[in-house]
Amino acid sequence: MVSDPLTTLAGAGLQSERRTVAEIFGVDGILILFFPLVSLVFALWALVDAASRPGPAFDAAGQSKVLWIVLPIVGLFLFFVVGGILGIVYLAAIRPKVRAHMDVLPPSPGWWLASDGNWYPPSPPPQ
Repeated sequence: MVSDPLTTLAGAGLQSERRTVAEIFGVDGILILFFPLVSLVFALWALVDAASRPGPAFDAAGQSKVLWIVLPIVGLFLFFVVGGILGIVYLAAIRPKVRAHMDVLPPSPGWWLASDGNWYPPSPPPQ
């Protein structure tokens, strides 16, 4: 028969008490757990956002798509908070530039921009 460890400890004269996370880690311990988690969120957000944007938008903004995909990952491996800081830099400074250039990119190769500001597909080949 398997006995409950808490009951066994209580029967041996040891009190079992439930403690909250704040009591176990303290406020400083919670902050130490909080910052890496927030850094992970920002680094992953930047990584997914950079990977989902078209490469020509990065080129038009004067940035490198590969660089902004790799930097948050490397930052996470070197020192967790560095990945979060690089993620915040991307989201605050680079992402708006890339998004601004996405509106002027053609939807796919061969499309052309008319004077009315709309993109039109290529003409079908003559038959």
